[in-house]
Amino acid sequence: MSSSNQQQNANRNQQQQNQQNQNQNQNQNQNQQNQNAQQQLGGAGSNQANQNSNRGQQQQNQQDQQNQQNQQNQQQRNQQQNQQQGGAGSNQQRQQQQNQQDQQNQQNQQNQQQRNQQQNQQQGGAGSNQQRQ
Repeated sequence: MSSSNQQQNANRNQQQQNQQNQNQNQNQNQNQQNQNAQQQLGGAGSNQANQNSNRGQQQQNQQDQQNQQNQQNQQQRNQQQNQQQGGAGSNQQRQQQQNQQDQQNQQNQQNQQQRNQQQNQQQGGAGSNQQRQ
């Protein structure tokens, strides 16, 4: 999948997430309106109880909105991170390149150790040279 397709998919996912969040906010607003209507219809005695439960619901709604905002921020950070890294597909590719680089470095170290061993053998004096030949 090309990086442009990945970017489009990421943007499409974010748009869908935004739409879901808007729907949740609309539902919360509808709940608030319903509670307000219950307050107005409740009469003097039950009105006080409705106010108390409504106050608790408002706090809960604020908490939900805060949690929702935190989740949105987290999703946005994750998405920005993916975008900065070129998306999931190319990120795997970069990881493979990094692994290849690590393997190459490891190979270089092994080659270096091997060269050092050969140098040590070559520096071993006439007797060891004759033995190696």
